[in-house]
Amino acid sequence: MMRCLFTALFLLNGFAVFGQVKEGVPKKLSPELQKIFNTAATDDSIDLSVSVTAGLTGKWQARILSIPTRNVFVIRVQVSQLDLLVQNKNVLFVNKVHLPREEITTGASDPTLNLISYAQQAFPHVRGQSVHALVKERMFDTADIDLKGRVFLTGTESREVTSHASLMATIMGGGANSSPFALGAAPGARLGAASFSNLFPEADSIFSKNAITVQNHSYGTIVENFYGNEAVAYDQNSRNLPSLLHVFSAGNAGNTTNTSGPYAGVTNMATLSGNFKQAKNILTVSAVDSAGRLLPGSSRGPAYDGRVKPEMVAYGEDGSSGAAAITSGAAILVQDLYKQNNAVHPGSQLVKAVLLNSADEAGPTGPDYLTGYGLLDTHKALATIADNRYIEDTIAAGETKNFPLHIPPNTARLKLMLVWNDVPAAPNAAKALVNDLDLTLRSESGESWQPWVLDPTPSNLQQPAQRKRDTLNSTEQVSLENPPAGSYTIEIKGTKLTTSGQPFAIAYQADTAGTFYWTFPTASDKLLSNMRQYLRWSTTIAGNAKIEFATSGENWRVIKTTDNVEKQFLQWLVPDTVTNARLRLTANNKTFLSDTFTINPQLTVQTGFNCEDSFLLYWNALPVKTYRLYNLGEHYLEPVATITDTALLLYASQQATPFYSIAPLLNGKEGFRSNTSNYAAQGVGCYLRSFYLQTQTTKAALFRVELGTIYQVSEISLERLQGTAFTTVQAIANPQNTVSDFSDVPLHPGENRFRLKIKLANGTTLYSNTETVFAVGESSPVVVYPNPVLQAGMLRIIVNEVGRYTLRLHDLTGKQVFSQELNSTLTSQPISAFAKGMYLLSVYDKDNRKTTYKLVIY
Repeated sequence: MMRCLFTALFLLNGFAVFGQVKEGVPKKLSPELQKIFNTAATDDSIDLSVSVTAGLTGKWQARILSIPTRNVFVIRVQVSQLDLLVQNKNVLFVNKVHLPREEITTGASDPTLNLISYAQQAFPHVRGQSVHALVKERMFDTADIDLKGRVFLTGTESREVTSHASLMATIMGGGANSSPFALGAAPGARLGAASFSNLFPEADSIFSKNAITVQNHSYGTIVENFYGNEAVAYDQNSRNLPSLLHVFSAGNAGNTTNTSGPYAGVTNMATLSGNFKQAKNILTVSAVDSAGRLLPGSSRGPAYDGRVKPEMVAYGEDGSSGAAAITSGAAILVQDLYKQNNAVHPGSQLVKAVLLNSADEAGPTGPDYLTGYGLLDTHKALATIADNRYIEDTIAAGETKNFPLHIPPNTARLKLMLVWNDVPAAPNAAKALVNDLDLTLRSESGESWQPWVLDPTPSNLQQPAQRKRDTLNSTEQVSLENPPAGSYTIEIKGTKLTTSGQPFAIAYQADTAGTFYWTFPTASDKLLSNMRQYLRWSTTIAGNAKIEFATSGENWRVIKTTDNVEKQFLQWLVPDTVTNARLRLTANNKTFLSDTFTINPQLTVQTGFNCEDSFLLYWNALPVKTYRLYNLGEHYLEPVATITDTALLLYASQQATPFYSIAPLLNGKEGFRSNTSNYAAQGVGCYLRSFYLQTQTTKAALFRVELGTIYQVSEISLERLQGTAFTTVQAIANPQNTVSDFSDVPLHPGENRFRLKIKLANGTTLYSNTETVFAVGESSPVVVYPNPVLQAGMLRIIVNEVGRYTLRLHDLTGKQVFSQELNSTLTSQPISAFAKGMYLLSVYDKDNRKTTYKLVIY
């Protein structure tokens, strides 16, 4: 298959005449194209995606832009030729190609809501090291230190680097090298990129050659409600590459009203941005805030045919882009743990089943068209893999398969999920589902439970799910509240298949009654003081609770009481202190203690000086005894020293990279560390950060000096050039601050040259660059120098008001040999064109007042 973009002329089968379209032919056009077909100017050009049954030849021309799959052409034609195109017997479906756009405004991150941070603490060996993932949009910054040593290239990247792509890559797999806030979900994953200028999936060979198993799509086009050529391609791509999972942002069109398809006119529903998001074998994610509330602008389902969309929600405070990236990161972790246990990556249908089944309810029981199957819970997803609570198998048409399931005593809730990667339907199919499997849970007593199914009728989209046979979705979930302990049977039926067999995956989960555990903060978490933070826990307990904290011993103080512990979070203003602390929640006469965590303000690493052979780092002091210094290693920050001081002298020849970070140790427990600093990029030279003229009058000047540090500085002095030597004007012994001023420095008319001298305790002397100050007197608003002037030299004229004066030069006969307006404070005029001798130089102001000087050129 041809994948590279090229331009060519392609002859398409057509009819020799334009005429009335055959009855039913417009069904080959997407709803948007049907409108264009009837209203657009015939000479307008349009980019189209055309799916065909065979090659196209004929009597008219179109420009091929790409051939993304064997049976799809992306072409540019005039609207007038749509008539011929849809009548072509080989054409299956045509939809318009739109430019993609990112679906986020700014960057924000909360790894606690979706239990990313808790999963990282509970499964420290699971970091995504075995996974290669793609970010499909524009290119991310490959030099970003948060991705150091973990970037690979595919040849399909965009040439344009954007902050959005870099943010998505960081959310997925950032290594926290630049900042503690830059820790991604899967910091061990290797990341690549592909351009979203191609809205179709990359060639299968790109994914297989680079062992890519997750692709993130945080972009959209316009709201489209049909099963288009792109959707077909992604479903086929997932079938061709069973381990590849595509994760899409749902979109940020939740406040719009869809205008096409079965749900046209239904306010704020069916607003997925792009027909590719109508695919069955992908994962589509909407966004919630830190409190788990659906963002008003986040796109909503259902899919065009009533299927559950989005399938789940995740944190994305500024748009669904971030929600997709977090979910992609969670999928990477699931794949990595599975491979650690099984030596191969799991099928995408299992990853999808695990993520959806482990999600926490974000709405009513069962799925809904706003939040799908619920809120991403990364820890429960990993626990499903770790506990082997999944089944993978294949079923034939008409076959029934049964799997035993034991429900333990004291189970508060049981959930099980069936997922399969379905065969692609025909483009623009009225219903996308092709192979139909059915899930039923049966008990020993003969009771049975079918999956939760939503009513896709436009007027009933807000109604809760009911138990019934599902004929629309390739995801089916059964859940039971407080099920009796005992033996059950999971029954799978191959109700309708067009293939010889259909692989499927099942994930199941039993939540124990009366459980409680803190999910944030845990022992590995560090809190920033004086910052609002969500405290989080997971529980099956209901009712009232009291939440307290203690900084030492038993000095417990109440944070808040709540009448709804099932809410599972509380916002807390972290105290402005430096300490180790614990939390305590009391409910139903039981007390639940958190791990010990740290609280501290964030340190700031600064460069004191950056000399040729050495440099000095320093940071603000905290009431702790020791600090831990980090330096950027091959992939991540690595601890290099434990320090008792707040400054450290390092030798440049011994350092591999210029990136450093510092963390306080609170009674041996590491606290929140600083952002990482590049000591060579702080604008600090060898002790000197800046030396400049701050203010100037006709008589005096004020200079400001900023040092990187006063460490070992015994004196700083201001020097003026007098003739051929510098002499001291003012001096400050043993400076107490990094910023100093030299005020009331006298100036003489003309050019004044100054420099700063820094003397160190060991006798070393350092100098700044020379600063030149031009001055004019109160009675002499114009200064001309040097005089006499060398013929090969430069004559300089300083004025106190730009644009007010004109210079004229006359020889001794009175002849004018030169004239120039003085439009700069300093004018430098070459005089090599003038003969040696004496001249009269006159300066005229706007009032025609003249000042004359004798000028000697030698």
